[in-house]
Amino acid sequence: MSRQSFEVDRIAINKLMRILDAFRQAYPGMTADQAMTLLWIASEPDNTQIAVADMAGISRPAISRHVEVLGPPRTKLGKQVGADLVTNDYAEDDHRKKVLRLTPTGEKLVKSIQHLLK
Repeated sequence: MSRQSFEVDRIAINKLMRILDAFRQAYPGMTADQAMTLLWIASEPDNTQIAVADMAGISRPAISRHVEVLGPPRTKLGKQVGADLVTNDYAEDDHRKKVLRLTPTGEKLVKSIQHLLK
């Protein structure tokens, strides 16, 4: 039985691992999906959770969990959650709609790894 080989861009894989490592140095335990969600929010601020979920290709329950982990610090079931990297606030032009934005801490983190994205 022969093994199937795949064309893999090792440079891209190494780049991805460096980006994820940089996020995890700042926030241990951050998953790849959470990091991608953060980058989608950074690239398209003022979008709703649903829009970011669609762009990132993740489910609505998953985006809710990511925003909870990336959002404001709070206690949930006796455990501290929230990395204070994103906000989920009402849009200035439509108070029925909530939009995602980076916090100053989130902006600082994304700027610190921006050189790895190029």
